[in-house]
Amino acid sequence: MKNKKLFISLFSCVLTLSSGFIASTTVGAGTNDLTISTLSGEMVDGDDLFSDDNICIVDIIEEEDTPLSVIGDNNSKSRNLSTKELDQIQESLMDSINATRKVQAANKTVTELSTLEKTGTVRANEITKKWSHTRPNGQSWVTVLTSYGISKNNLKAGENLAKISMSAKSTYSSEQLEKLSKIIHQSLMDSPTHRQVILNQSYKKAGIGIYSEVKNDKLTIYITEHFKNDNAEQKVASKVNVSQLTYSKINNKVYTGKQIKPSLTVKYKGKTLKKGTDYTLSYGTNKATGKATVKISGKGNYTGSVTKTFYIVPKKVSTPTLKAGKKSITVKYKKVTGASGYQIAYQKSGSKSWTYTTVSSASKTLTKLTSKKNYKVKVRAYKTVSGKKYYGTYSATKTVKVK
Repeated sequence: MKNKKLFISLFSCVLTLSSGFIASTTVGAGTNDLTISTLSGEMVDGDDLFSDDNICIVDIIEEEDTPLSVIGDNNSKSRNLSTKELDQIQESLMDSINATRKVQAANKTVTELSTLEKTGTVRANEITKKWSHTRPNGQSWVTVLTSYGISKNNLKAGENLAKISMSAKSTYSSEQLEKLSKIIHQSLMDSPTHRQVILNQSYKKAGIGIYSEVKNDKLTIYITEHFKNDNAEQKVASKVNVSQLTYSKINNKVYTGKQIKPSLTVKYKGKTLKKGTDYTLSYGTNKATGKATVKISGKGNYTGSVTKTFYIVPKKVSTPTLKAGKKSITVKYKKVTGASGYQIAYQKSGSKSWTYTTVSSASKTLTKLTSKKNYKVKVRAYKTVSGKKYYGTYSATKTVKVK
């Protein structure tokens, strides 16, 4: 984290437009009670908040961008929500906001802004430590907006906070998650201060941050809704080229006959970046055995593109059939799609090492073996790319006694 100083009006240092009233409601939901807590919505008006009459200096701790996060227990009886599940709640809440604004705010919907999603996610994390519109460092919540490049000039913004608790489950259906989001939205709309934030017609942009955790088999979801008017965001001083990012290793994949799209983790200075916000992925054909590609293209604060390579290897060879001969074994197996050849490994009983032979056909007679000895045999297919062999998995091992 970096400390930096921000000049804001003295009025903003003590401004509280809401009463600070906390509402807590328990709603029956089947066999699991839902406990919902909301903190009065708070709005700031840049015309007053950032006046030049009274200036003070406050230290801002610049928080790292926190992706949608999950922590806590993860067992068969109770687990946390996955990032995908959190995304569903987030999207449903945004849909509910706009559906409500269409009817009750003269059809003036808000556009989702990735910066507000980031600031909301930081605040969703912070309210797990301090349930307040005041940040854990003692500053007003609005400082998270300016620390993420939102201009203070003519800024009008609002923040809604909510948390919902329930018994953790082993599975969460899409219908259950949709119901949760509807309950959260309705609870906010039932509160006059939150309702005022959601329906404020001066707001044009919105973003929702979500954080969840499981403790003592209790799942708690923290939600922060951020809204703002159309004042400009400050330009980012410089962008990071994707060549400076780090990427998780992409292991070789087994041929399926269908396009293979592996996922990967992308980081910058230890911070995990978010797909769709910081970068996008595109794939090569990635169907046939051999070389396959993933292209990472920068987005938002990241520029350029880089292509990563992995290899599609042949399927596992089926268990071979063995026919013993005089000091020999004839090995037969089914051909594998996309294989350049096959490696046969065999081992005499009592030996600790394997002997290998490579063939291009689906059969091979092994000779000069020891009579009356048992031999283990296994086979795997490979694909040759630029002179290098990329191997699939060995078949099951089969044993036969040589005549």
